[in-house]
Amino acid sequence: MSDDPLLEKTIRDKIEIDSVQAGDPHAHKPSEFYAPYLTLPYYHGLVTKPDVPELLGRGGEFMLRFACPEVSGQPMKPVLSIHPVGGDKESIVHVEVKVNNGKYSVDSSRSFDTIESLVNHYQSNKESIPGHTSAMLNRPAKRHRWQLRNNMIKVERKIGAGSFAQVFLCIMRSRNREREVAVKICHETPKLPKEEMMKEVMREVRIMKPLKHKNVVRLFGVAMDYEPIMIVMEYVRGGSLQRYLRKNSGRVSPLDKLEKMIVGAGRGLEYVHSMKLIHRDIAARNCLFDKETCKISDFGLTRSGESYKLVKVRKVPYKNMAPEVYTTFKYTPASDVYAFGVMAWEIWMDGKEPFLDKKLVDVKSMVLAGTRLEFSPSTPSDVVHIVTDYCWNQKPEDRQTMSFVVRKMEEATLRMALEISKSRADNTEEDVEPGMPMKSTVASIINREHHEQTETECETSMYDTRTISSNDTTASSSSTAITTPVGSRKNLSVKEKKKKDSKRKHHK
Repeated sequence: MSDDPLLEKTIRDKIEIDSVQAGDPHAHKPSEFYAPYLTLPYYHGLVTKPDVPELLGRGGEFMLRFACPEVSGQPMKPVLSIHPVGGDKESIVHVEVKVNNGKYSVDSSRSFDTIESLVNHYQSNKESIPGHTSAMLNRPAKRHRWQLRNNMIKVERKIGAGSFAQVFLCIMRSRNREREVAVKICHETPKLPKEEMMKEVMREVRIMKPLKHKNVVRLFGVAMDYEPIMIVMEYVRGGSLQRYLRKNSGRVSPLDKLEKMIVGAGRGLEYVHSMKLIHRDIAARNCLFDKETCKISDFGLTRSGESYKLVKVRKVPYKNMAPEVYTTFKYTPASDVYAFGVMAWEIWMDGKEPFLDKKLVDVKSMVLAGTRLEFSPSTPSDVVHIVTDYCWNQKPEDRQTMSFVVRKMEEATLRMALEISKSRADNTEEDVEPGMPMKSTVASIINREHHEQTETECETSMYDTRTISSNDTTASSSSTAITTPVGSRKNLSVKEKKKKDSKRKHHK
């Protein structure tokens, strides 16, 4: 929850729980400013300029959208975006619709009572927009599946908050079906003006749209007919991994920590890297867990490319930060690997905060000097070895890729599962099927196919939102190689070995 009462009031005012939607007391109420446009077939809401080319497929297609004004505090301005006939997407035209004394126009020669009558005039008369001879309003651009309607979302309750966003448990209605979803709503602040906030929201949406993996939170779409813009994601009932670990301190088995949490999150991050993305904020608070599956979430700081350099001094999470980021401000997949090691420590310490009560200057000094977090004595030696030797290296080029780290963690999980299975077999006189207690664990590790995961009907989201970055710039380089996850790995014939061991014991 936010500590700022004014911020809380702003959000409450923006998310009105009064309805004009068929008496629904929990639907969002559009302001009178947007209401006249909601039924227009070419209205696409608060689409930002970088997202227009994806939506305007062919020459002659057009849309009406709202853009941020040049002067803060002014109302949003209506814009006609048009794909010129015969032109490519680089030639898309954006024409502001001027509003003066209740009249609408695209040039000084003619005005109309409504935007609808303006569009009808140019469309029915097959006239090009003045000043743009190829800009014809031939066909309204169709809405894409990820463009959701605000009135599809019914707010239930708040489930998380961060510096620039809050998350709500909501019900999404679609095609006579209802599902629980998590909705992230970002808001402007003095440090994050509306235009920058909208850019960051849509940047996050663009990053999340292509991601399809069991261990990555799923995006359903974004509702942006009117303010506030809502990022709609799957709802993970267990909440953040950090919160789950703290709530269940001492009650999560070592095998669950290793297999479901560490390996699960590792597979998700491995997939993220295979999509040429750098997460930049890997931590237990930014993963979701539902007792069975761990999912990477919160892509507010994620950037595409092989490297990303922060060129503007700003607040970023620092307790999971790799040594080189403190000095070069450069993020790579290798810096994510370092952060993954810190998260593995968090998991084994039941959600304890790393470098508790340490300030930035202290953590920076310690990390640059080579000091690392200490695992508890109960942590399996395999985990300590993998993290310290493959994730926490001082130089990024000395760290292993996530693909390598995940393989090592999977091997450690297999060894642990077999040890537990053997221990149980040794401690019972019953005729138990060899390996039965760990059958599902062993099979899932040996036979898993990383890139052939089917898209499941799951429910999910992100509860623990973090800082949303402002206008940083990307600097790409090829300094860090990104390894694409492999498919199946060699079958180790564990079942055969276990059957032989079991037969020997029975003969004895």
